[in-house]
Order: sequence, then structure tokens, then C-alpha cells
Amino acid sequence: MIKHTKIHLLKWQGEFLQSRAKEILVSGGYGSGKSSAIALKAITEAMKPDNPVLLVRKTLASLKRTTLKSLIERDGKEVPFLPQGAYTFNRQENLIKLNGGGSIQLLGFDSEMSVRSMNLGCVLVDEAVELSESEYSELKYRLRATTTDLRQIITITNPGSPHHFLYKRFMEPHPDRMHFTIGSMQNSYLPEDYVSDLKEMTGVAHDRCVKGLWRDNDAACWNTFLPDRHVLHRGDDEFTGFVVPIDFGFTNPTSILCLGQDASGKIHVLSDFAKSRMLISEIVAQVEIWRGRNPICVVDPSAATLIAELRDKGFAVESAYNSVEDGLELVRDMFAKAAITVEPGCSKLVSDIETYQRDANDRVIKVNDHRCDALRYGCCYAMGKRHGGRIFVARVGEEA
Repeated sequence: MIKHTKIHLLKWQGEFLQSRAKEILVSGGYGSGKSSAIALKAITEAMKPDNPVLLVRKTLASLKRTTLKSLIERDGKEVPFLPQGAYTFNRQENLIKLNGGGSIQLLGFDSEMSVRSMNLGCVLVDEAVELSESEYSELKYRLRATTTDLRQIITITNPGSPHHFLYKRFMEPHPDRMHFTIGSMQNSYLPEDYVSDLKEMTGVAHDRCVKGLWRDNDAACWNTFLPDRHVLHRGDDEFTGFVVPIDFGFTNPTSILCLGQDASGKIHVLSDFAKSRMLISEIVAQVEIWRGRNPICVVDPSAATLIAELRDKGFAVESAYNSVEDGLELVRDMFAKAAITVEPGCSKLVSDIETYQRDANDRVIKVNDHRCDALRYGCCYAMGKRHGGRIFVARVGEEA
């Protein structure tokens, strides 16, 4: 039998867990309790004998970093929702089996074909704005298991543009659909300093990231970036380590940044450089500027020749973790928490960030994005992501 764990629910979480709507959308601000809610719902459904539950996100790495942690780890002194001894977790198959109950399959939804053989009792989608309408439909069509009398598809997300199919699907009244809009301040357990940070947001970023509202922001990928908050001067002596991320190109420009990371883990962009038609030798010469700071070069993994040349010149080099959506989410969250700042002299990077956008189909527009790609590479490495999904647990500048 599964042991009971006492959990204090927010009011909206209780209403959400009791809803019998066939389709549910929860769009909420940062820290509003979305990840906890989806984890609790997964457990509730998987407690039904033999009931197959699918917990899905666009990338498996992102899912493991968010909802899986709520299920079996939690933060700080909080106990996991699933107590030890109540389940088995096959990490190779990404499958959690509850003792006396059903199962929770973890999946990165990289292809619609990956779910076509599944018969499911419940589908839970984390960060649903990452999915297309056809992907959502494919998941909905998998709800055909007979182990439950209520088959549901539940989507939880930070809100995006009102042009997104989810907004259009759930804003019109429908007897089988329910929508929860949750603001960050509805979570009374948030730390005071975090609430203070959230209150500094303004405009569209505040509406989306704090109020949980669907708002247009000229389709900006990093709508949490605010020049008056994130563009400032910091001295070189504030940093304990340095990263030089490189997005390699030839016809398209090669972009080279230098990032400093302080003892608290915050990132500051010290310099940006971009130029087309650079030879490998010219790129290496540009990196040489930073040799005295003993940087780690994080390079586009497709640039094998450049990686080899930098290593031959004695630089520490890592292949960049280049999952676009993973990196976009990480950098967006870091801007929201003021964990990235930019030197005022990096005006071209600032301009590129402000115009880094998605098209009507929610795809990133590949125009003036090379500095932003380099920023993704550097932040992913500095915050613990390595190419191939390996984890770098040491702080930048220390030995792993």
C-alpha cells in the first residue's frame, strides 16, 4: 500500500485536483505552484490500479529538471510527494510504478510517433506552450485505457501569446474544458525576497510571469528581459570564473561572448563580438583576448575543426548543449530572476535579445540570433548543462 504524506494545498490546487473536466489548462506565473499541482495529479491518477499515466514535456531533460524533482526529490526541507518505498523507478525506461497502483511514464515528446502505440488513462503536459496543436491532438487520441472512468488531458504552462492554439481552445466556453489562471501571488509560501523580485517586473513580462495572463509581446523569446533592470556595469573582480561561448558561422557571423560568473552563480556578459567570414585562425585570435582569465570555451558542437584548434592552443573546450527550447527556457527564467546582466557596451547583444522572436507558428525566427545562440550556450554550461545531457556539478572555474 502507498503511504500517506500530509500536503498543504493552495486553494486553486484543491479545485484543480477535484475537477472532472476532460481537458484542463492551467496557465500561471512563476512560483504559482504549477509543477507541484501536475506532480500531485500524476500521483492521484497513478494510484488507480494498473492505470497508465503519461507525464510529458517537449524535452525529457526539462521534465526531469522540473516535475520529476517535485515527485521524488523536492527542494530544501520539503519531503517528496512520493515517499521512498512507495514506488519503484526504472531510470533506464523512465518509468515510475506505484506499489499497488498504476504507473507514470516520463517522456520527451520529440516526435508524434513516440506516443502512437500508447493506451493511456491520463496525459499531463508540462510547459504546454512548447507543443503544436497536432502534437496536442496526438496526445489526446491516446486516452483510451479502460482502467479509469475519467480520462483527462491536463496542460500546465507559463502563458504565451493569445495567438497560441491553447488560448484559443480554452478561452471559448466548452462543457468538457476548464481553464485556471493562476497568479504568482496566490502562492502564500513564496519567499519574501522572491516576491520582491517578481514585483520589479513591469508591462507584458509582469502580466505573463506574475499575473499568469496571455499577452502579446511582439513574439519575444525572452520577454523577461528588461533593459532598465538587466543592463548595468559590473567590475571584472566580481567574478570567480569565465566562459567564452562561441556560435560558429561563416556566411552567417561567428558570435563570441565573454561571460563572468560570480560566487552566487549569477552571469554577467562582459563582451560581445560577431563577424562574418572569419577564418579559424581569426576566431582563435579573438579568443586569445581572454586567455589571461583562463576561460572555458563552450563551442557549437558542429564546429569540430574550431574545437580541435582551440584545444591545440591550450584552451579548455566543451561542446555546447544546444537544445534550443531547453536553452530558451533557462535563459528566460534567469532573466526573470535577475541571474543574468549585460554590460552597457554590449548594445548589439541587447538589440538582438529585444528582437529575438517567434513566428506565427511559434518557431524561433533565425534572424540576428547568433549572439543569442552564444548566450544560450554559455548559460546552459555555466548553470550545469553539458552536451549530451551530462551534468557538470562544479561551479565554473572549479575542478569537476
